[in-house]
Amino acid sequence: MQTKLKKLGFYNASIDGDYGDTTVAAVKAFQKKYNLTADGVAGSETLKKLDSAYKNADSNTSTDDDSLRKGATGTAVKTLQTNLKKLGFYGVCRRFVRRDDRKRRQGIPEKIRSDGGRRGGQRDAQED
Repeated sequence: MQTKLKKLGFYNASIDGDYGDTTVAAVKAFQKKYNLTADGVAGSETLKKLDSAYKNADSNTSTDDDSLRKGATGTAVKTLQTNLKKLGFYGVCRRFVRRDDRKRRQGIPEKIRSDGGRRGGQRDAQED
């Protein structure tokens, strides 16, 4: 239970298996957020809601507005990454910078590929 509460951000102490004051406070905070009776007792309703919230946290870092945040994982993140790549954004963890913008900042003309070729695979004849 402490592991689940920690993953959800309600428990910040070390996981020791002791249902002490810190765990009671975490359970109360969890219960309050999920509109359960905030008594610190992990009864069946609390445990059911905790399991559900924990499973949802495994698929993404859940928020009330379904936003994805840093640290989120799961299919929603993979879908976002795939869509960003299709739109021409530079791979994962590139701070949402388009390839063309990155080349412009580096002084590389937009039409020149990184391998020296031009769009369409054509190269200009070099003058001697």
